[in-house]
Order: sequence, then structure tokens, then C-alpha cells
Amino acid sequence: LNCLVLDKTGKRLFVLARDNCIRMLDTDSWKVAQRFSGLRCMNHQIRCDVSPDGKLLMSGSEDGQVFVWNVETGEQDTSVPRDRLPHFANMCSDVAWNPAERIMACCSFSRKQP
Repeated sequence: LNCLVLDKTGKRLFVLARDNCIRMLDTDSWKVAQRFSGLRCMNHQIRCDVSPDGKLLMSGSEDGQVFVWNVETGEQDTSVPRDRLPHFANMCSDVAWNPAERIMACCSFSRKQP
């Protein structure tokens, strides 16, 4: 497992494992309620985060991209065009939402991006 994130309600647990997929578990039944795909996560520590309102899920990726999904549908969110999201030369290892504003922070580490 790379990352476990519980939403504010305590009803949804997001599980990021090294199999290119994030799963959302319903904590009442402990069954997979949603799957989020597109990211690459096979070899390194990658983290995800849920937006403060619980509507969006964001994750880094080994290919340097940042992914944002709609939590309810599992589809990639299109409210922010892909070319407006960060894309790093190396992996994006961590992401975080600002708790008060719709602002995100992303982390990448390489010689060019310390």
C-alpha cells in the first residue's frame, strides 16, 4: 500500500496500491464502491488526497502527471483542462488540497525540481 486517505465523513476510504489504481471503499460494507484509473504507480511511493468538499480525488503519478477525478463517477475531472495541471519531468510523488481554497500543492523531486 502506498497511501490511505479517509474522507471527512469517515464513510469513504481511498486506497492507493502499486497496481495503477485507487480504490474507494465504503466503510460501512468494506466493499469497493469506485475505482480510479489512469495514474501510473508500480514502483514508487505515490500519494493521493481528497478535496475538502469530498467531491474530487487528486493523485500524483510516476509519469509526472497530476490526475483529478470526480469521486462519485470515477471519471477524470474536466473542470480544469489537462494543460493547466502540473506535469513534471519526473514522478509527482505527493499532492495536497488547501483546506480553505480550491488550490492544490504538488511535489516532485529531481535535479531540476528539488
